[in-house]
Amino acid sequence: MRYLPIVFFVASYSLCCKADTDFAFSGFGTIGITTADSNNYGFRQNISKRNGIYSGDWKFEDASLIGLQLDLTFNKHFQFVSQVVLKDRVEQSFNDALELSFFRYNPSPAWSFRIGRTALDLFMMTEYRNVGFAYPWAHVPTELYGIVPNQNLDGVDLSYTVDLNQNLLRFKTFFGKSDSIIITDRITLDADLEDIYGLSLEYEIGKHIIRGDFTQAKTIDNESYDTKQLKAFIASIPSFIWPESDRAYDILTVGGKTFKYTTLGYKYNDVNWLIQSEMAQINSNSMAISKLKNAYINISKKLNFNDIYIGYATTKSDYRHFAADQPDAFKEISLIVENAMNIYATKQYTYSIGWRWRFADNYSFKLQLDKTKLYKNRNTLWLSKGETTENERIHTFSANISFIF
Repeated sequence: MRYLPIVFFVASYSLCCKADTDFAFSGFGTIGITTADSNNYGFRQNISKRNGIYSGDWKFEDASLIGLQLDLTFNKHFQFVSQVVLKDRVEQSFNDALELSFFRYNPSPAWSFRIGRTALDLFMMTEYRNVGFAYPWAHVPTELYGIVPNQNLDGVDLSYTVDLNQNLLRFKTFFGKSDSIIITDRITLDADLEDIYGLSLEYEIGKHIIRGDFTQAKTIDNESYDTKQLKAFIASIPSFIWPESDRAYDILTVGGKTFKYTTLGYKYNDVNWLIQSEMAQINSNSMAISKLKNAYINISKKLNFNDIYIGYATTKSDYRHFAADQPDAFKEISLIVENAMNIYATKQYTYSIGWRWRFADNYSFKLQLDKTKLYKNRNTLWLSKGETTENERIHTFSANISFIF
């Protein structure tokens, strides 16, 4: 299934040449620069980014991207959509750049069925998170959007929309798999998920949108050679020599574990104000993941072609100790295990203030200043240059031009 979206893309190229097929090209992009004032922690927008932004850095790659989209309409029931996004990635293959590639069948205005590569529907802004022009902030809240590296789904989805006296109720279910990576200070991990299924319910009543989502997925066993060797060594240690050996083995076992992701969101949008908030919780039966809670709220005041906004975001999970009470003979292994069980250890909160200027129909200019309180040993969203033992307050400044065409 991994290369099925590419097959769809190639097939669509021949179909667009048919005389009875309507096609349209569109695009979007962001040219941005980011800096921060920490010598210890490097800012990044999500945990699949390989480079952090430290004090004195002025970097374009974290915030900049360009996307191209092809829409093919065969008739009123069948469409094809493909989207390629060029941005900073660890791997720059065509398959990684192919964000969307799906066929859509609409048997009626109320029903929609899609097959191929779609956006993984975890958030309110899932379908347009790469389109910076579509929202007022310089970047989406990293505390919620940056913690999950997977952004697309290879599979199918089915949605139904019903008009309730001019208020819209949307139901959606989806199933498939997703591939990504997690980059930490010490290791790079595959974040490959299978048996993903989810349900979302969204109610639009006037200027208000209320949304709920539940998604469950299972991790794929893609352990590195070093991890397999370490597990084999731990398994050979009798429990009477190291009583914690079984627990250490379970912590390092990532394949076949279940993740459950639950979100609630609210949005109010009129000619004067935009208020948007989401909160989420991640649960897992993996011993490497503790319960993770995330939330944000942003309030924007609209003034003609300008938006002035403030925001608050937070993320929190527990840091769990393993190595402190272990025998000296197993101290080095215990530290590796402790690092593994705290991959998602995070605790921080961020206050934001910003300005957007829509200086043309398809262009906007944004400035944003973030002030983050980051707690020691909880820097999952950040990269660090070494061992850090203190909490820190960090300022991050972002400026960009976003556009559509």
